[in-house]
Amino acid sequence: ELRAMSTPALARDEPGRNVPSYVPDLKSSAQKHGGGLLWLCRGTRPDLCNAVTKITRRYTKWDRECDHLLYRVFQYLKGTVNLGIVLYGHPDDWDSLKFAVECDADNGGDPAEAKSTSGVLAYLYASRSFMPIDWYAKKQTVATARSTGEAEMVAIDGATFGVCMPWVILLEGIFDRAFDWVTGSDSDAAIKAVKKGYSKKMAYLMKWQRISISALKQVYFP
Repeated sequence: ELRAMSTPALARDEPGRNVPSYVPDLKSSAQKHGGGLLWLCRGTRPDLCNAVTKITRRYTKWDRECDHLLYRVFQYLKGTVNLGIVLYGHPDDWDSLKFAVECDADNGGDPAEAKSTSGVLAYLYASRSFMPIDWYAKKQTVATARSTGEAEMVAIDGATFGVCMPWVILLEGIFDRAFDWVTGSDSDAAIKAVKKGYSKKMAYLMKWQRISISALKQVYFP
């Protein structure tokens, strides 16, 4: 029987252990299940994004550990069937809606690849309105981050040029007015580097990650 779980991913120390005997062999149906879960992530369940994208990276190297990862997502779904995206907007907020993006990074969070993952949530908000409009969890593929600050910088760069700017162009066309935006990060090191436009410790980012800290400074602190 499928037992409900409170989180969609295994703990960091669980992968590599013996897979419980109750976990079925899911290799033959992995891509079918993964496709359905990706559709669910994109539609109403951003809380699944990180766990599901890690699973879909491993189709060509499927093993019993992957069975466990996929099974865990279904255990989580069983216990959270009532969760989903809630959008609420007040008509009086139409002219005061603002745009914001929150970004984060999980440095080396995938033990199978030692790669980091960027997470982004974009939303419109006002005093009586909150509307999530875009989100993703994506593997950082250019290079392996050497530190948490570097992984966070990659997340900020992706959120800025891959999410904020395209959405602002679209929103300005829809609302026929200028849209400023706020990008949130919990990394003090990354924020300080962007404010200065330079970081001695991360001076290698242009060559290593193809990221210009000075370009980010021009965007946020011109």
